[in-house]
Amino acid sequence: MSQLRKLAALLLFLGASLSWGAISATAHWNVRTDGSNTNGGFFDASVGSPGTDYTAQAAAQIAFTDMVIGATTTQFTSVLNAATTASPGNGIYISGGTGCTVGWYEILSQSSGTYVMDRAMGTAASVCTGNLGGGLLTLQTAMTNGVANNFINLKSGTYTFTTAYTIAITGYTVVGYGATYNDGGTRPEILASGTNSLFVFNTAGAEFVNVNFTGNGTGGPGMYVSSNSGSAYLTLLNCYVASFGSSGTDGGGFIDQTNNSNDYFAAGLNVYFSEVTGNSAFINGAGSRAYSEYLVGNYFHGNATSLVAAGGQYGTFIINNIFSGSTGSYEIQLQGGQIYLFGNTFYNAGTLALSVSAPYELANNIFYGNHQAVSNSGSAPSGNYTQSTMTNAYGSNTVANTNWPTTLGTDITLTANPFVSAYTGNFQLNTTTGGGSLLIGKATPSVFPGASSTNNLSVGAVQPAASGGAVTVLVQGFAY
Repeated sequence: MSQLRKLAALLLFLGASLSWGAISATAHWNVRTDGSNTNGGFFDASVGSPGTDYTAQAAAQIAFTDMVIGATTTQFTSVLNAATTASPGNGIYISGGTGCTVGWYEILSQSSGTYVMDRAMGTAASVCTGNLGGGLLTLQTAMTNGVANNFINLKSGTYTFTTAYTIAITGYTVVGYGATYNDGGTRPEILASGTNSLFVFNTAGAEFVNVNFTGNGTGGPGMYVSSNSGSAYLTLLNCYVASFGSSGTDGGGFIDQTNNSNDYFAAGLNVYFSEVTGNSAFINGAGSRAYSEYLVGNYFHGNATSLVAAGGQYGTFIINNIFSGSTGSYEIQLQGGQIYLFGNTFYNAGTLALSVSAPYELANNIFYGNHQAVSNSGSAPSGNYTQSTMTNAYGSNTVANTNWPTTLGTDITLTANPFVSAYTGNFQLNTTTGGGSLLIGKATPSVFPGASSTNNLSVGAVQPAASGGAVTVLVQGFAY
């Protein structure tokens, strides 16, 4: 899947780069709660001699009143604010003027006080008004006016969506920051108002980094895919998702694609999903897809259901996640394609931790303190699909597994709670006899194939330090 996505992104990038007269694919936008949607909004450091980035501020750096378009309509001059070496790379929003075309433009270069832009701004000799620099006010404005593969820096604060926004351009990366770009600071919050969803992405997609997504607890899904042509995708990295319901446009937790049977890709890495009461905290998908879902290093806590997925030919990969305290019929329901679950922790599922009706491979997972650990309703696999389990740990599950095969490796029976304090979110393995002591350093393989070095990994999602002592994180790096 990654190669297909890279190829698609490359083609989109080349298309944007080779076209004449457009904002560059390498532009970085800035959105902030004290910005303005008439500011320049972006900076492109890839121009020949980039100047000073004036986007990381609330107000425009220059408010033009005398932009005179030259005989070459991609150029303009200003007596009050002539171009300098600090100008190139900045965005300008042309707000008005007879004969002027309103919109965002990029300064490619400057020469003797003349601004050279990415495309024609209107009719020669027209006098325009506009703003250079300054951040935008809304994320939707940046997404609507940017191009494929643009970055959008989103400053901490609350951004309320009163209607769902349809993502129409593939390749956006939205990165939340606190004080300075890429500082990993306080996450900005994208808040759903009423029962509406936040985003729709039918033929496009985006990546969100260091962002909070919040619903009102009873509204619709945070995002949904109702139909697509095979190019939709979503990636979440270091995000927080909470309080999405099952009403609204399409229904179903955070991401819903129940009515879509086309190709689709989604990934979550280091994401905290909490109190999502809809059909699924991450994906509610009943259609078949040719792409995949990837969940790596996430924490699912107190959701109705964590994942409902109909995998595709590339499979569903669930690796090193913690699933705790589901209130619905199961933590995970997997159907279709090939399912891979490696190194996860399932704890305190109210009913069923894992329901599968598809070929699967499970290794190094912990199932402890659930009503029931696993149930298999699928038929024997055929073709290239496989069905195997090895070195999984089970303990204190009320109901026995249903239709579960003999493991290829030795399963581990837990007679004591293996966690330091699961109730408070600390899934570090303890050293209790019959508990964590059975799991530390016991993951499969114990020795890497073809090598003499030992593995030393432990069963479950949270790994001890190399010395076997305290872990460096409690819940995948989150502290809530």
